[in-house]
Amino acid sequence: MKEEDSLAVKLWKLVGLLALIPISFLLSAYTVQSLWEWFVVSTFNLPLLSIAQALGLSLIIGYLTKSTHYYVDKEGADKSRLINSILKPLVVLGVGYLIHSYM
Repeated sequence: MKEEDSLAVKLWKLVGLLALIPISFLLSAYTVQSLWEWFVVSTFNLPLLSIAQALGLSLIIGYLTKSTHYYVDKEGADKSRLINSILKPLVVLGVGYLIHSYM
């Protein structure tokens, strides 16, 4: 019975984590949109960003500046780097395409 409870708890944690992903994206976009409005619009007289544009800009900034840390043993490190080097651009491109399709 404990094993089933453990599986149910893990499943709910996964569902909760997946539910937080769009919230995190929207919060990031709102932050970029607000900072852009406060500092870039008034300084350089540029147009405001929509939420979709801010999310796209946030993706670009994150893609170019985030570093990835590998906490795996030496044998698995190369495989992990290879997988990440393929998946990261594909995930960012996919999310960017979805955002762009709503602009």
